[in-house]
Amino acid sequence: MVKLIKSQVDILALSGAERTRFFDEWFDLYDEIFDGFDRPGLEAYYGDPNSSQTRMQVMRTADGKMVGFNAVRLYPVEIDGKERDAFRSTAGMKREYRGGSSTIAFGLQLAVAYKIKHPFRAVYYFGSMLHPSSYYVLSKYAYETWPRHDREPPPIIDRLIATLAEMRDYEFDDPPSPYVRLANERTREAEDEPEFWRTSDNPIIRYYVETNPRYAEGRGLITLVPLTWTNLILSSVKFGTAMLGRKLGLTKKRR
Repeated sequence: MVKLIKSQVDILALSGAERTRFFDEWFDLYDEIFDGFDRPGLEAYYGDPNSSQTRMQVMRTADGKMVGFNAVRLYPVEIDGKERDAFRSTAGMKREYRGGSSTIAFGLQLAVAYKIKHPFRAVYYFGSMLHPSSYYVLSKYAYETWPRHDREPPPIIDRLIATLAEMRDYEFDDPPSPYVRLANERTREAEDEPEFWRTSDNPIIRYYVETNPRYAEGRGLITLVPLTWTNLILSSVKFGTAMLGRKLGLTKKRR
């Protein structure tokens, strides 16, 4: 597999011509992977100064071509009168470079670093998975993820998902589902991909496709990961073990 060069970008710190060049380059890659924002919309959305933190990891080839990214934003939220924080992210990789789990590592590093700085603050990852592959990777490495295929969410988790969804002004699908929202983006797929995901026997993928069968039309599966110490430690162990096994040739990369 081609070794990629990773770098971090503070989007909100960019200005002038540097900002324009970066968003031009990013949009070219984004538009290849997603059908959603136009160029001005991408900058307006991800350059939102109301985010308390916006970080991005960029993956490039040796000749400097951008082939992947993970844009992570952190928003303060208030629930039941208590201040909390919620991470959101958008990650994408050119098809020929996928399979290395590079985007997961960056998100995990940011979450652990933030938790160390704020050990007693409630923190979550909260977003919507636009594609089975995104939900599969997150569920594979995160120890606790909701909703999930093997058990029903406890009432406290359902209430938290509903509260966060309301704060984000999510619009829901029709017929309504508590976990499927109307999204303003969709992942572009190769011709053979829908059949691959639809016929998969993996229980995680099957759950996604059965719960969000119209994902290709721009529906996202709302997903919550409580970033507790227990979840972060066990997720780090799962991820580290998987990466070690891959390096030693003990596990195979999925599509």
